[in-house]
Amino acid sequence: MKKIKVTIGWKEKNYSAVCEDKDINGIVVVTDKNIDNLKDNVKKSLAFHIQGCIDDGDALPQYLVDGNYELEFELLVSALSHK
Repeated sequence: MKKIKVTIGWKEKNYSAVCEDKDINGIVVVTDKNIDNLKDNVKKSLAFHIQGCIDDGDALPQYLVDGNYELEFELLVSALSHK
């Protein structure tokens, strides 16, 4: 199963998550005040993004189309110090 890295930081009042994997054909960014909600929303947002790419006819690796991936969350110092 392919791992997709998601970087999480903290700025002012929110956590922010960024997924920049070259295979996803773009960038997914999510913010939330709660880190567990943030992680859940990243999963949903990435799935929505992938489906949009498929609907648009964009070429994606088969593992993304099949949903055969897992997210690997990396917390930056700003997120660790806030948590």
